[in-house]
Amino acid sequence: PQSAHTNSGSQSYGAFSPTYFVVERLSGPSQIAASETVACRYTSSAGNAVAHNTTTYVDFATKDYDTHGMVLGAGSGNVTTTGTGWRAIIPVPGKYLITAKLLSASGGGWAAGEEWSIGIFKSGIQVSAASTVSLTSHSSFMAESISKTISCVASDRIEISALQTSGLSLNILNNNLFNQVEIVRVGN
Repeated sequence: PQSAHTNSGSQSYGAFSPTYFVVERLSGPSQIAASETVACRYTSSAGNAVAHNTTTYVDFATKDYDTHGMVLGAGSGNVTTTGTGWRAIIPVPGKYLITAKLLSASGGGWAAGEEWSIGIFKSGIQVSAASTVSLTSHSSFMAESISKTISCVASDRIEISALQTSGLSLNILNNNLFNQVEIVRVGN
């Protein structure tokens, strides 16, 4: 009969040594499956400034979810140079639904004809825009939202811009319920 003996954490088995086989998974698949969800949602409550008549790339600093770590630069503040602030890097080719919304603070008020707009940029090129133009003078907030499905390849860079023509620098309202971006792969 054989018996196992433990001595300071090691085991010996009399006249024989058993053979065993261990399989261990060190990492998941290196490819993203066609049916796998690829999505992120970020919000902003920072109240960052948008300069007059200057395309400003918005910083959505607070992550709700990001399934593949697509976003770089969250929390870096608004910037006016593409590729230097908040940006989502597409991990796998496909069709992506991009939705965003922004609400301006009222600032010093709006005159008739002044504009608040939002845009979607893909790898530094604007692919969509939406705009609200003030019809009368007022001191209320101005809101804008945008939604577009675009074809992307891996490594495409997605950014959301704001533009306003109030004559002064104007802040985005500091409330994350009104300032959000969501990017979801919806097809291959």
